[in-house]
Amino acid sequence: DNDRFMVTNDNGLSTWTLNNSVAYSGYDCASIANFGLTDATKDELISGTIDLSSVSTSDPLVFNFRYAYNRKTSTDDDWLRFYVSKDCGETWALRKQFHGSTLSTDISATAFVPTSEDDWTVVNVTNITSDYFVSDFRYKFEFENEGGNNIYLDHINMYPESMTGIFEAENPTGLSVYPNPTANNFMISFVANAESSYEICIYDAIGNKVEVLYLGMLANGLNSLEFSLANLSSGVYLSLI
Repeated sequence: DNDRFMVTNDNGLSTWTLNNSVAYSGYDCASIANFGLTDATKDELISGTIDLSSVSTSDPLVFNFRYAYNRKTSTDDDWLRFYVSKDCGETWALRKQFHGSTLSTDISATAFVPTSEDDWTVVNVTNITSDYFVSDFRYKFEFENEGGNNIYLDHINMYPESMTGIFEAENPTGLSVYPNPTANNFMISFVANAESSYEICIYDAIGNKVEVLYLGMLANGLNSLEFSLANLSSGVYLSLI
């Protein structure tokens, strides 16, 4: 447990852990070594509390994530569910769920490990309504095993829709932040389109600029910079260049 995520482990066996050998990009993701487990137990990855009370009710919330998963056989029926809460986790509302062939049509008879970006599926959650724009918002992923395979989560993003155009217009290519999530130092890597002056900023989940990480010249091509979270309180943040 930490102030960003906590885990519930239903069977005391394999559960959500930080995997530093596989990721969609960067170095880390969350995963469960689920290969062959059949006891139908549920493991939860639960976010810390996020203050969304300043998000405009007219500004839809964008939430997306990526997962990688293959079934072990064609009869497996593992479940992945996504929930949100507006009362700090006292109650939960289901917003997305996948199982069986809707979770994946691919089959791996051995323990599955993603090896390319093509192994990852992007999920867009579009039904987080404005009554969830509260100070005690949380989200969670729940995985229920039923004979299947390993599962991996990465690239969890949340921001108001009004910020979408900013990200698309201004971000250099190949932007990655890792490890993500992190509690200490982190790296930002990206390909600059030209040698120029850049500003690298941190925004909170509702679009407020909370810190300028870097302001100055950067070279054309690949740039990798290390930063610290020492000056930030717990929460969900977005990087913008």
